[in-house]
Amino acid sequence: MRVINLFRFLACLASWRSSLLLLLLLSGCTTIVFPPAAVEEPATLFIVDYGKHSGLALPGEIEGQWIEYAYGDWRCFVENKNSIGDFLLAGVASRGAALGRREVLLRRNRPLVPQLSAWRVHPVIVERERATALRSELDARYRRGGDDPVDNPFVRLSFVRDSERYSLLNNCNHLTARWLRALGCRTRGLTMLSRFGVREAAQP
Repeated sequence: MRVINLFRFLACLASWRSSLLLLLLLSGCTTIVFPPAAVEEPATLFIVDYGKHSGLALPGEIEGQWIEYAYGDWRCFVENKNSIGDFLLAGVASRGAALGRREVLLRRNRPLVPQLSAWRVHPVIVERERATALRSELDARYRRGGDDPVDNPFVRLSFVRDSERYSLLNNCNHLTARWLRALGCRTRGLTMLSRFGVREAAQP
């Protein structure tokens, strides 16, 4: 029994060391976002970067309202277990995923970072129809998570359980990039970390 436990410990240690090495190698990588070049009815959304987590704020139904969504590991994002060890554990053995949501009213001509309590905010212009469709899809996904969301005042989001498996290769930044592609954007980069940059798309 002791030998089996030793092998398990060594296997876990090797996995953590590999994950840490991968994170260090990718720490300088930025995911470049190219918005759609031609937009008939523009809508502005925001990539919200919390340093370790990221999400999207999509335009709501009323003027000045945005609905923010973010995906992540339950322990890290909801319970604020944010050490390097916690992130590595979530990457290789997550105990469950979370989907966060909040509604926010943004004032014009005011800095976005303090209004969204984020580290960085990147505006992106997309087709309004696509933004509305994605918001409806994420609203439905959020409702499937249950009727008793858990509030996290640190990130100002309310979380429900999400059925999609969280891992090092499918974390919050991967879903942020996937949502952007659903909106007609192109992305370039590995999207492992919350490092996004926006460039103007080439005109057709």
